Amino acid sequence: MENHPVISLVQKINLHYKQDIDAFWRASSKAKSRKLYLLIVSAKNDEQRAKELLFKKLFSKSHTAKNDYLWRNEIRVLKEELESFLIETEHSFNKKNNPEYNNWLLMYAFDRIKHSTGVFEVYDDVQAHKAVSANHQFVFDADLIKLMTHLYAETDMKKLLEQYPLLLQNSIATLDNLIAQHISRINSYIAQYNFVCSEYQNPDILPLHNNDFSRTLPENNISIFNNHFAYSYVSNTDLQIEHLEQASQAIAPIANYNKSLERSSVIIQISLARALSAGGYFIKAHEIFTAIKSNINKNYEQFNAIFYVNYITNMVKSKMYVEALKILDNEFETDNLMYKNMLLHSRLMCYLFLRDTKSLSKYITYDLDAAPFPQNYMLKVIKSAYFYLIDELDVAQNIVYNLLQTKDASDRMQLYIPIAMLYKKLYTAKQKNRQDKKWKAADIKSLKTDAENIDKSSELNIVSIFEWVKKEISLINP
Repeated sequence: MENHPVISLVQKINLHYKQDIDAFWRASSKAKSRKLYLLIVSAKNDEQRAKELLFKKLFSKSHTAKNDYLWRNEIRVLKEELESFLIETEHSFNKKNNPEYNNWLLMYAFDRIKHSTGVFEVYDDVQAHKAVSANHQFVFDADLIKLMTHLYAETDMKKLLEQYPLLLQNSIATLDNLIAQHISRINSYIAQYNFVCSEYQNPDILPLHNNDFSRTLPENNISIFNNHFAYSYVSNTDLQIEHLEQASQAIAPIANYNKSLERSSVIIQISLARALSAGGYFIKAHEIFTAIKSNINKNYEQFNAIFYVNYITNMVKSKMYVEALKILDNEFETDNLMYKNMLLHSRLMCYLFLRDTKSLSKYITYDLDAAPFPQNYMLKVIKSAYFYLIDELDVAQNIVYNLLQTKDASDRMQLYIPIAMLYKKLYTAKQKNRQDKKWKAADIKSLKTDAENIDKSSELNIVSIFEWVKKEISLINP
């Protein structure tokens, strides 16, 4: 065992942390690792530290090539235990002596649970002491967390727009300080190297860096991930999908190794599945949603609402109505009003496509008007379709007519107006043809032409309420 790195590690830990390591072993459940540690510590020379002797004392039998795996495994476990001890010791040291280390941990902890008050309080403390903390890395992380928190926590849009650029500039200034801090550290190492060179008459003196630092930065997985995530915020769905796919590919190997970044990978995959669904790639979106579902249920409960709302919405688009209803009935519910109405919309669309008027009637009594605009617009269109299915055409027509007259709808739902008008036209045509055995060909052609025009010209041609009325028109027999 002479010069074995674990022997050296044991000796150094015993020298520097005698009392701490004794307490660590008293609390440890690894009895064999503790015994091996004590055998190494108590050995007085290389002979007493010989592998064969230690093995016999540890396992009460002689060492052979066949049972060497026992030794290799125990050495590995001892090394892991000693490394855990060092990590805990270093954490305790920094926790006790470096206030910004504690603030750094708190910022991440508050960010994880979305406790904005805590984030702001710690951020203020970090800013107050940044000149004397000498921890620009911690300050920079605090700046970035504050930026993100400000986006979702500030409800006053005027304040958000005024303050965000200032916070952004502050983070850039911190980054400049962080670079300056590391460049100065490099300078100190260059200076020490130069001193050694001068002592040994070596002419290879290296120049020191000044504060004017400029480099073309390299690409790495995390920079590729973040940049493609940033580029994904575009209105072009196909371009958005392209960037999200590249971001997902970049973060995957990092998240597999560094589980603290798995959250970022999950967020990207949800975003990618949403974008695919919005682009009409329903099957591919469903595959991604299904692949991450178990992990979200197990480890990321905070994403449950956004995941299930989009997962179920995509299932409706994929015509998986029975499966979507099963999930709605058994797997997920929420008290969030916005998500609650979105799930109600998906449920009603399932019943509508299944022509299940009995189930529709149980939910259509829900006060749909109470839903916030524009959610109530969609829900009222579905409500009108229910009355169409049960042949109460006057009620159906009246609901859609009122929708089309609403100022909010005409101002903010311009894209949806052609769809609502198509519903109204369907109801009017059915009223007109209800006494006839067959619908007039001209009425059917007019409805189909309007549906085709929406299909060609509107970006809403995959919206569920349009898909339903288009299907309904296609079923009309001349």
